[in-house]
Amino acid sequence: MSHLLPLQQRSAFIALFVLCVLSFCVADSPSPSLIYHGERVNEGQWWRLFSAHLTHGSAYHLLLNLSGLTLLGILFGNTLSGWRWGLFFVLCALLITLVYWLAYPADTTYFGLSAVLYGLTAFIALQHWSQHRGAALLVFVAVLGWALWQWLVGPNPALSEQIGARVATESHVFGVGAGTLLWVLFRTIKQ
Repeated sequence: MSHLLPLQQRSAFIALFVLCVLSFCVADSPSPSLIYHGERVNEGQWWRLFSAHLTHGSAYHLLLNLSGLTLLGILFGNTLSGWRWGLFFVLCALLITLVYWLAYPADTTYFGLSAVLYGLTAFIALQHWSQHRGAALLVFVAVLGWALWQWLVGPNPALSEQIGARVATESHVFGVGAGTLLWVLFRTIKQ
């Protein structure tokens, strides 16, 4: 992997990877103190707005998400500098769980990295818009379409069984929205 990206650009991906693995190894899976739970956030447990994205329901759930993170990092990690990727991950995670907090204020729980990965994919597609318009549009429409399809039709029940949790399909839509919003924000600040 070292020949593909400078360490600075990989650092945010590596840090996120390590945090997910540590949260899985150190705590119950998913950790009750790390998952997003609206009532707990209302009680002042604000860390859950970020930590929910680090914990997973099973080793399979973790492996799926870390595979996606690794693939996106290898292929597109050079899109931003390392600290900007770190900022992206934190802001994307917070935006997704803030939408949960506003839309489902009390009894909803959420955990896993997949919503951030959907946001990352949307962001990357939009970042490549100026150079690869056709491919960027195809990827963006595909990720948005798949997220909406899952949300409207529902996920494959076998996947829920494999990951040890309900597939939070609404979070994938929130992720695409967060990635798109962050692309607009980063682009506006850059100009």
